[in-house]
Amino acid sequence: MNSDDGSGAMTFVNSLFDANGTDHVAYDDGVRFTRPQFINCTFTGATARAITIARFDSGQAPLDAINSIFWGNNGVVADDIAAVDVTVSIVEQDALAGSIRNQNADPQFIDPARPAGADGRYGTPDDGLRLQASSPGVDVGDNHFIPSGLTTDLRGAPRLQGDQVDLG
Repeated sequence: MNSDDGSGAMTFVNSLFDANGTDHVAYDDGVRFTRPQFINCTFTGATARAITIARFDSGQAPLDAINSIFWGNNGVVADDIAAVDVTVSIVEQDALAGSIRNQNADPQFIDPARPAGADGRYGTPDDGLRLQASSPGVDVGDNHFIPSGLTTDLRGAPRLQGDQVDLG
């Protein structure tokens, strides 16, 4: 993903980034005031870190992650935490936990060993990265960040199942 051409920022909603190698997203901070957003996304299975910031020279954090889960990425959300704004999320990186409603707690996936579930297909009812009812990510998100008109999650289940949106 690259916004250096001035085309503006992208928004990723209800997206899953699983086992993509050393990292899931490699990003150059791009054009000032064009910040990609990751809303209700799950990042898991990277062998080094979830996000690599290739260059951080605009003076602003180049991307936002909201209502998301960063777990199982070698314990690292980003190689430069000053270059990301992570809010209302589960994070495995201590430096980001506890700030802006972030928490460092096991998200309690149903079956993290089989992220795509028994059928081997993502986005189906048996996905292993669903949250258990006891998960700290259930009913704790910020509803203000749910895009207008979005009513379902990645699997097609209702996005809101309680008072607050679930993380990831």
